[in-house]
Amino acid sequence: MSSPARRFQLRSLLLMAAFFAPGPTRAAPDDAPSAARAFTAREMAQGHTDRSLLALPHAATPPAALAAAEATAGLALARRFDAVGGIRVLTIAPGESVATARAALAAT
Repeated sequence: MSSPARRFQLRSLLLMAAFFAPGPTRAAPDDAPSAARAFTAREMAQGHTDRSLLALPHAATPPAALAAAEATAGLALARRFDAVGGIRVLTIAPGESVATARAALAAT
């Protein structure tokens, strides 16, 4: 399941998440409230945000099931791009890591 094509797809989606993340491109203190839309210094250094991720749901999954799985994983829908396969930008709960959120979503 961890083919090179799948890893490439995951990396591409993570890069798109950083590109489509809302907010200005100025650094904010690492202890800024999560409501602040500025990138933290850590996010600026690593080149992507820690507050959102991209998900490409299976085409056959009904919208209600997607919403339930995202809520169960502690994620909130920020944007949806139907023109490119229904890619979803999901906001991660404060204090949760991208890896933990991704694992929780993949387990659903």
